[in-house]
Amino acid sequence: MTVTELEPRWAASRHRPRHVRLLRHDIVNDPLPGTDYDLVHARLVLRHLPERLAVLEKLAAALRPGGWLVLEEFDCGWTRWW
Repeated sequence: MTVTELEPRWAASRHRPRHVRLLRHDIVNDPLPGTDYDLVHARLVLRHLPERLAVLEKLAAALRPGGWLVLEEFDCGWTRWW
């Protein structure tokens, strides 16, 4: 398993299993550290990036056939509830 982060200090200070690799990585400018992933997961990443569509294409292209892309983002739009 590979975890990438622009600033990995928070993750580097915590315990992680040996099979988890932590890399400093800029999702906008750096190539992904591999291809043919079974799962790509991004949480609260895309909404902050002006280049979000290019990054989305990069993430999808890294999947093996049948792989899963899981994106978690908040919907910060205003909704009238009354």
